[in-house]
Amino acid sequence: MRILIVLLCCQALLACAVFNTSTRRSTLNDTMQSWINSTETELISDWGVPDKSYTLNNGDKIVSYLSFVHPGRYCEQKFLIQRGILTKWGHSNCDLYFSNSKDISKTIPIPKPTL
Repeated sequence: MRILIVLLCCQALLACAVFNTSTRRSTLNDTMQSWINSTETELISDWGVPDKSYTLNNGDKIVSYLSFVHPGRYCEQKFLIQRGILTKWGHSNCDLYFSNSKDISKTIPIPKPTL
């Protein structure tokens, strides 16, 4: 009986060590939000030339990057650029979580798309 109690205590302690409840995995939304207030030049330097670009009547631009997800499905990530600065973002058909995502504080809410 003592061995069972010791094993249960060890298992409970291990579970606490493995599951850190103060963090969450970063998402695509976190990555997209991190680009807000960056310049168009910084984005292109890092991501390359966009796959699609559209200039609005007021001079603002929407740029889109497409990436292959699986046959018949592409992820589209887009940014609104106003006066050379990224101000809004959105995505469609994209996976929210990455296999290489990082742990970040759980107190940081998952950002919502703005475009």
